[in-house]
Amino acid sequence: MNWKKQSEILELRSHPELIRNISILAHVDHGKTSLSDSLISSNQIISPKLAGKLRYLDSRPDEQARCITMKSSSISLIYPMQETSYLINLIDSPGHVDFSSEVAAALRVCDGGLLLIDVVEGFCAQTYTVLKQSWDEGIRVCLVLNKIDRLINELRMTPEDAYKHLNSIVEKVNAVVSGFYYEKRGRVVDDESDEESFFFKPELGNVAFSSALDRWAFTLREFADIYAKKMGFNPKALCSCFWGEFYYNPKSKKVVKKKFSEKCQPMFVQFVLEPLWRIYDCIMINKNPEKLTSMLEKIDIAVSQRDMSYLNNEPRTTLQAVMSSWMPIDKSILSMIVRNLPSPIKAQGERIKVIAPALEEKCPELFTSVSACDQAGPISVFVSKMVSIDPSIHINRKPGEEIDYNETLIAFSRVFSGTLTRNTPIYVIENKGDVIECLIEKLYLLMGQYLIPVDSAPAGTIVGIGSLEHVVFKTGTLSSIPDCPTFTPIPHKASPIVKVSVQPVNLYDMNSMVQGLQMLDRSDNSIEVYVQDNGEHIIAVCGEVHLQRCIKDLEENFAKVPVTVSEPLVSFKETIVLEGKQFTDITPNKLCSMTVSAYPIPEHILNFLDEKQEVMKQIFGVFAKPSTELKSAFIEEFKNLLTTCPQPLKTLIEEHLFSFGPRRAGNNMLIYKEKKSILESSEPKEETKEESESGDENGSSTNASKFSGCDFDLPNAFIAGFDLANNSGPLCGEPLRGVCFVIEEVKISNSEETKDPYGPFQGQVICTMRDACRGAVLANSPRIVEGMYECTFQTTQEHIGRLYAVINRKRGKIVQEILTEGTDMYVCKTFLPVVESFGFSDELRIMTSGAVMPQLTFSHWQMIVEDPFYTHKTQEQLEEFGEQPILENLPKSIINKVRRRKGLATDEKLVIHADKQRTLTKMR
Repeated sequence: MNWKKQSEILELRSHPELIRNISILAHVDHGKTSLSDSLISSNQIISPKLAGKLRYLDSRPDEQARCITMKSSSISLIYPMQETSYLINLIDSPGHVDFSSEVAAALRVCDGGLLLIDVVEGFCAQTYTVLKQSWDEGIRVCLVLNKIDRLINELRMTPEDAYKHLNSIVEKVNAVVSGFYYEKRGRVVDDESDEESFFFKPELGNVAFSSALDRWAFTLREFADIYAKKMGFNPKALCSCFWGEFYYNPKSKKVVKKKFSEKCQPMFVQFVLEPLWRIYDCIMINKNPEKLTSMLEKIDIAVSQRDMSYLNNEPRTTLQAVMSSWMPIDKSILSMIVRNLPSPIKAQGERIKVIAPALEEKCPELFTSVSACDQAGPISVFVSKMVSIDPSIHINRKPGEEIDYNETLIAFSRVFSGTLTRNTPIYVIENKGDVIECLIEKLYLLMGQYLIPVDSAPAGTIVGIGSLEHVVFKTGTLSSIPDCPTFTPIPHKASPIVKVSVQPVNLYDMNSMVQGLQMLDRSDNSIEVYVQDNGEHIIAVCGEVHLQRCIKDLEENFAKVPVTVSEPLVSFKETIVLEGKQFTDITPNKLCSMTVSAYPIPEHILNFLDEKQEVMKQIFGVFAKPSTELKSAFIEEFKNLLTTCPQPLKTLIEEHLFSFGPRRAGNNMLIYKEKKSILESSEPKEETKEESESGDENGSSTNASKFSGCDFDLPNAFIAGFDLANNSGPLCGEPLRGVCFVIEEVKISNSEETKDPYGPFQGQVICTMRDACRGAVLANSPRIVEGMYECTFQTTQEHIGRLYAVINRKRGKIVQEILTEGTDMYVCKTFLPVVESFGFSDELRIMTSGAVMPQLTFSHWQMIVEDPFYTHKTQEQLEEFGEQPILENLPKSIINKVRRRKGLATDEKLVIHADKQRTLTKMR
């Protein structure tokens, strides 16, 4: 990068009204990186002819090999418009569902976005996800309908059919936005005109039509300026007529809303699409140089003779030269960004209540500074992620510079107020509230894969911060005020469900691997790294592609040692199908017995509890201090769901619900008949000392707090045992889901003994409660619950039969198959078990020669209906199959596999026929 351009960027950073921080959002393979290449070429960083081929912001080798983006990358561009230069901080974000956390991290530091849609594939699953993420972050978005060339070259649509197809896509996107708008959210818009600003309307200039591959794009504004001079119309009025049912009458030279003849066409078709179709027809199909020369003279475009010489052999090269001269993609897209997306000054005033709701109350001075994007105010910075770098490759050094750059991670950050400078002390406020003071040693201007050291970063800019790799964990808030509240944590749409165990190939590399895992955990917002009780190091990721990237980073960037990766450890759950059967257990000292029964929780209540996990933590958590309004709203909504709950479970929950679990905020319940329901009052009720010590005079009590010289709270011991049972079910040690336990009876006998050989009585009660819950699960016909992916893919008729064969072999279920109107493309939606998903994407690509790219997102948990303990019992079954169990019992095989992995005992017979086994041994 030349120093003149760099100095211009640094100058513009001090003018926040001239800054636009935007992110490109789209489904995978919809053209994000090709578009970003075209925009980058406008600053002469790469050649325009390499746009779409170089993939400049995909700096990782595996990104280039797979042709997908895995990490969000930022670059600063300058765009001059109307004698004013604007600074565009552009972020290319991934479209693959495994990297949704990268999209969330990019959106937090941005003020606007470009939503790309492939006009052939239409509105896809990940398109919905990224649009929802941008809405939740308070981001204003412009729409780009990309790959319009496919409507011409592949689908052979007429201009009028193409207009109807484009209009249907815009309407579908607006329907989704309308659903977001009317959801209950913290942001309230009273003005109806402001409501209209959220929708995409081509006539307002917030919709662009493009082909990133052919390097052209336009908005209606460009065509309105061209035709307004010829027709004598006001450009703004003409622009509003270019979309919708408007027709131009050449005789009266007026625009009318009704057809005046059968052959008349909408103005968008007549004045926009038909000229475009004629150029494509002339270059790509007819390859007529005389006709092309005549057309170029009419639109006043000059193309070099060299580009014209490619017409017969490489017509796309000629097409790119013509279209990039007529409708340059960088000019159309960047001007749309400047006109329609907000600057940091405007955006932060709108987003402040979304990203930092507690700031106004706890720190008014900083709230005012952030709202106004004040570069002279107190410092406020948010770190959205940590990025791994190689200092020897990525950092651009000044000539003669001798500073030692040894960072492995830099903080990808946004400055919201103040001016951050080098060698400035700063406070790091973690999400848990801990405050650490540190020194900012290095700052970097982000230019794709390269980092340029700078001395300062004013408010409204995106910056890389060094020297924080051992201070910031994943995300964090930086401020010059130690009492500054943290920004809202970044929400993650994709939760890690795929787990693997890793260990070094050479045991002496264990310390290096552990340190590498710590760095990997810091660098990825959606990964979880922990150590199991048996000492295994576990990595939990969002999917197969995410796993491959993490292992590559661990071996090459962080640990730099070879590691061995286990088979994927897929999470399961355990549940029950019967209800009411009881199980009684007694403590080892025979002084306390308890009877527990179990009931399955209805599915609609279970879904409600899954959705309200965070709310339940705030209300019922161990250290929760909920507001009365929040608790009352939850209880009211929960009681409304109980009206459809079957008896006797409905009455038990309403009158005696004692706790949710695990950790008092899960999707399991504990009923204690000696206690009143926690749903009865919205006010927290504290148990008095007299109540806690009250006991039955005859020596039997359910509220005894003293026994064998030990003071403890018996109900809390029940909750502790209940949590242990929730975390490790009886089948294979997996968590329970959707089970309601009822403590039917508790008998405690007082004793005068001062010593108990079985240890503290409280521990005995906890273990007995755990075993009683597990026994109740086994008594009520337990089942295995497996995670299900929602798999969405698009394919043609020729591949659909082979795809269905693969899906059926993987135990998938096809739930939707829609033929896209005007195409031969089918959009298929399938539910696929997570345990069967490994290798599924590769198998589909092999079967279709790379034509299908499935998107796997976690959907729900589904119970396997087969009984893991089913055996042949009737006389007919015994005569036909013998006494051996069914060999292909799916849940039983899953249980044995999980138990073997965890080192638990299995009931598999190693030797089935001892005589035959001995004979075979002798024959050897």
